[in-house]
Amino acid sequence: MTSPENTREAALSKLRQQIKEQRARLDPRVLELAAQAAALSQKPGGGKESMVPYDRVAAAEAVRLFLQSHPDADGFEKELLTLLKQETH
Repeated sequence: MTSPENTREAALSKLRQQIKEQRARLDPRVLELAAQAAALSQKPGGGKESMVPYDRVAAAEAVRLFLQSHPDADGFEKELLTLLKQETH
């Protein structure tokens, strides 16, 4: 029979591994590419040749995960939103 402590430790170990895998997937360059894609998609008259294809859901998830692990998530998020607003106005 498995003790509750062994089950807990196994669950924590699995969770730590998942966190490690998520952090390994995060790449700050992805944010730069997402910002470029957003900027290109907002430019009027830009042809398809200037568009950068990306998956919005995956980009949003990447930003969410990055902000979760960023030491100054609030400051970074505010800066990112400011930059995105400047691109759209």
